[in-house]
Amino acid sequence: MKHLVIENKKELDREILTLISESDIREDFDSSADYKFVAKYKDKIVGIIAYRVVLNGGGKRYPRFVHIIFHKDFKRSKIAYAFARETERLLLRDGFSQAMAYIRTEKAEMMDLAKKFGYKQYAEDDGGKFFYKDLGG
Repeated sequence: MKHLVIENKKELDREILTLISESDIREDFDSSADYKFVAKYKDKIVGIIAYRVVLNGGGKRYPRFVHIIFHKDFKRSKIAYAFARETERLLLRDGFSQAMAYIRTEKAEMMDLAKKFGYKQYAEDDGGKFFYKDLGG
């Protein structure tokens, strides 16, 4: 999408920190996430999508989805959708074939969003559900 710029930020600037503090994510933001993709569209902040790279029981590394925060002007927009899809392509480019997510039970809207983006549930515990997605598919 023309004018959409995505960067993996090591340090977050004031603009994105303000977006995070004003959002209602109901948890602390994991600022040590390995991937903190920040998108701008025509110089306006679209949002941030963060992943932490973790090891599974077999020793394989994979990105675990930890945050998705969009500016109110871009929620449910084609631009936000393009941003989310592009982060998956960037993870695929970096050699990952799957992404994972753990979503707490009280975040039903995030479970719905994960399913819309093609994540499939593979387990659950008392606190939430585990999802995976094959990237590039």
